[in-house]
Amino acid sequence: PQLTAVASSATDAKAVKYGRDNPLSARLVSSQLLTHPEAPKDTRHVVIDLLDSGLTYEPGDSLGILPENDRDLVSAVIDLLGRTGGETVTLASGRRTSLRHALTCEYTLGRSRPDLFMLLARHVTASDEKQALEQLIAAEENPLASADLAEVLERFPSARPPLADLLETLSRLQPRLYSISSSQKAHPQEVHLTVGVVRFETLGRWRQGVASNFLGVRSLPGDEVRVFLQASPKFRLPADPS
Repeated sequence: PQLTAVASSATDAKAVKYGRDNPLSARLVSSQLLTHPEAPKDTRHVVIDLLDSGLTYEPGDSLGILPENDRDLVSAVIDLLGRTGGETVTLASGRRTSLRHALTCEYTLGRSRPDLFMLLARHVTASDEKQALEQLIAAEENPLASADLAEVLERFPSARPPLADLLETLSRLQPRLYSISSSQKAHPQEVHLTVGVVRFETLGRWRQGVASNFLGVRSLPGDEVRVFLQASPKFRLPADPS
């Protein structure tokens, strides 16, 4: 369910519903390290300002975060495609935007679907790359399924399909839900989260969780964070016995 905020404008009293397709442009206040810098686990106290949205929540509700992909990864993909990032592309919704914005905010870049390899195989020109792609497609378990888009494009430089076809093989970048760690009685316009920053090694390289690193590491105070609230009516604190 989506929570409703009442617009603050006196001339526009209609209710605004914030959700996955209509997030609130909130602002990051801070991301404070809770664990020791040398500890194996990186946990952050993240504070987000809801501004004057009028959104309300209860303990137990969740905050949906629409993360952004790492900008270095986005730039690497654009460079490998031989593009500038300013090219106009059309999303599945029909909305038109720049290639850089689409790769930053709309698509998953951290994993590669089977459709991507089949598309590359149709457009590859180097014989050794074509053979390698055919072997990956036929394999019961594709070892490059966990590779990001830049890694795949780097391995097959002669395969450069049309942008529209390439984007169709990418999954939509999904929101992440974080349990709210604060009470609005204590912080009327803020949401506090406890975020464990995800890092792991695969294929000989260190990877980063998209949303946790976006919130805990890459974003700076004052940066925009697109959010929405998700109510959890079945998960509530017990009533005060007094």
